[in-house]
Amino acid sequence: MAEKKAGGGQSADSDILIQVRREIASHLFRTAWLEIAAFSILGIGLCFALGPYASRLRESVWIFLLLIVSAARSAHVYFTDSDTFCSGKGSSGIAELQYFCGVLASSAVWSVGILWFSAELPLTELVYLLFFTAVEMTVSGACLMLSRKCFAAAVALPAAAVIYAVCSYEWPCRKELLLFIIIASVLSAVGIRRAVGGTVVSDLYRRFVNAGEARRLYEEGLNLRRDDLTDQLTGVGSSKCYAEKLADFWRICSRTSSPLSLLLIDIDYFAKYNNIYGSRTGDACLRKTAEIIRKAACRRKDDSFSRLDGETFALLLPFTDLAGAKHAAALLRSALNEAAIEHISSGVSDRLTVSVGIATVEPLNSMNSDVLREAAARALKKAKDGGRNQVAVSSAR
Repeated sequence: MAEKKAGGGQSADSDILIQVRREIASHLFRTAWLEIAAFSILGIGLCFALGPYASRLRESVWIFLLLIVSAARSAHVYFTDSDTFCSGKGSSGIAELQYFCGVLASSAVWSVGILWFSAELPLTELVYLLFFTAVEMTVSGACLMLSRKCFAAAVALPAAAVIYAVCSYEWPCRKELLLFIIIASVLSAVGIRRAVGGTVVSDLYRRFVNAGEARRLYEEGLNLRRDDLTDQLTGVGSSKCYAEKLADFWRICSRTSSPLSLLLIDIDYFAKYNNIYGSRTGDACLRKTAEIIRKAACRRKDDSFSRLDGETFALLLPFTDLAGAKHAAALLRSALNEAAIEHISSGVSDRLTVSVGIATVEPLNSMNSDVLREAAARALKKAKDGGRNQVAVSSAR
């Protein structure tokens, strides 16, 4: 049992992690257009800022690579339905991996540009290059903060290229100070990502955990209520279900000025049946009898059949007049007769029989449901006093 619970806990954790990864993948697709647009616009703007100092061939090749990567990533995002794509258990990981490959390609193209242009630029244009790189890394990092691998792909390659460019350039100031500032900026970005992105992911995890717990408690509540409204022996409605249905039907029939019929059904000499055949066989007999009556008399969706106690059952028939109730009683008695359940200790037959009391009333605002209940009880008593195995009717007073 402990192993089963442990396995269930691991399965629940796995499902929650899948939901978190799915949410991360969905976030990546929602912010994709901003990240790709920033990459393209900043790249083109950088080419204009470099002016005549950069090699035209390298600049043309770099612009071509930048546009190819941007177009490919845009097409991937456009033709991928993120909601459908991330619906399966393994799909969220695939979506994140594909997006990571796109981010890695963008970072590689940008890093190539840094390495190509930094060696041939004067100080002012090199500062432009570093500034545009910092802006691109900031925008990409903000968009990709929830995904560790995508964030690393967006930051690591450009940062390494910038450090290499700074180390290779003859600066008028101390190079060590610049390197310190750059490395400190990268580490700060990583720290912010861990703090903010980790907090968001943790909140997502807690949200899905709380949602799962709320769903579990709700389902447990539904199961408890379902058990409360179901008779555990026979599977038909319980006495509580009968009381609730009677109140509901009484209110509806009162509003619509429609008749409501109640049939009280009692198995004849059931105590003797238990004495002869035993309680286990008696329970099986109750289950079989309940099933026969339910199939024979509950022909409509609104009809309600419940076990009140022991061998007594109640059949509620809304929108049914006395003739309809008598027809239902005839159907259930005929079905029991065809079932031919043996009952050698019965005082009226060698087969199982029932006594039925019928009451029909058209509810009024000045009346309550006790009128119908008492009338059906009087009818059942009349049927039993009259020799059992019969149907009796009583009018409401």
